[in-house]
Amino acid sequence: PIEKIANNRLTFREALTLMKAHVEIKNHGQGIEEAKKTLRDHPAAQRIDQPHIDRMLQYFLPFEVIKEQRLVRVTDMLRERKRQQGMDDFRYMAEKEREWKSNLEHRRARDAEFFDDEDEHLRRQIEGGKIEEQKLPGEENIKKDEPK
Repeated sequence: PIEKIANNRLTFREALTLMKAHVEIKNHGQGIEEAKKTLRDHPAAQRIDQPHIDRMLQYFLPFEVIKEQRLVRVTDMLRERKRQQGMDDFRYMAEKEREWKSNLEHRRARDAEFFDDEDEHLRRQIEGGKIEEQKLPGEENIKKDEPK
């Protein structure tokens, strides 16, 4: 019974009603007049002091009505949750592997060009007599014409 509720005390339903009315006024919603009437005439609004209402609104906000919602497929949501938990699905892992392989092939091609240029540079220096061809230890005794 409302008569037995002490001053500056609210039921949960009354608190939600008052908070919803405050949010409606704050957001300039369609029911501003109805919200003002609720705050003016509701028994709970007359029973509670304004500082208590302000403190309640500071710490608690009711749910808000959002007119536009972003819809997400359940499978996309589950895939994202698995990814965040470190349990990627195989399609994601296969995609990353393809990226890695293409990057590897690109790096190999780049490195091959670099080393081909370096080999050509060293060959020119050897032919020009600027440096001597380096031989491995024990290689000087082996003649190129003789079979091993």
